[in-house]
Amino acid sequence: MKTKKYKIRKDLSYTFDGHKLYRIEALKDFGDVKKGNIGGFIEKEDNLSQEGNCWIYLDGKSYGNAKVFGNAVIDGFAQVCDNAIVFENAHVRGYSKIKNNARVFNNAHIEGNSIVKDNAQVYGNSLLLENAQVCDNANLRGTCLVRDYAIVCGDADIYEFVHFNNNAKIMSPADYYVGHENWEGGHTFVYTRSNHKWSTFFINGTKDEILDFAKLRGEKYYNFYRNVIEFVEKLYS
Repeated sequence: MKTKKYKIRKDLSYTFDGHKLYRIEALKDFGDVKKGNIGGFIEKEDNLSQEGNCWIYLDGKSYGNAKVFGNAVIDGFAQVCDNAIVFENAHVRGYSKIKNNARVFNNAHIEGNSIVKDNAQVYGNSLLLENAQVCDNANLRGTCLVRDYAIVCGDADIYEFVHFNNNAKIMSPADYYVGHENWEGGHTFVYTRSNHKWSTFFINGTKDEILDFAKLRGEKYYNFYRNVIEFVEKLYS
């Protein structure tokens, strides 16, 4: 029988959100955790696997029917609760919350005050920052960055290299436009319909801010983005 990697400290408990939670203590070295390290909180052993390098640090919490396993990390004051699952190499940090039936996995990072809830899934190399939210039945995969109160919801399935910010609301492919610069580098740019904002590799802002910046990069950049903006404005008018 394998040696358990942690134990529940019944003497270090408190009640949170109606659940009695207990701190954990490492029983052996694994990953960057050393034997004797005190971790975050769980309600029961089902909340954190005894296998792999998964761990809950500081005041992170996993409770209810939530499960954390694989090499997943819960850190800061982050919460995983209800029937949510965090696994593989996912990281949940800050004051983020994964709840309901949400799934976070692969190499996804959830940080700041971000929320993943309902039946949403966040995976691939996706990154949520600064009050981002993924909810309903949305899937966020590939390499996606969502930040600054942006919301991905409904049945949205986002798999491209995209950047949503500035309170953007994405529910379907009709809510955004993705393009690529047509020269060396081939950087992606994104237009979000709900807030009429643009995100490029270099700058995020209004069309005027994008054009002002493009002008500094040179004539071909300016002409390219001017033509793209005119096309997208007609497309979404």
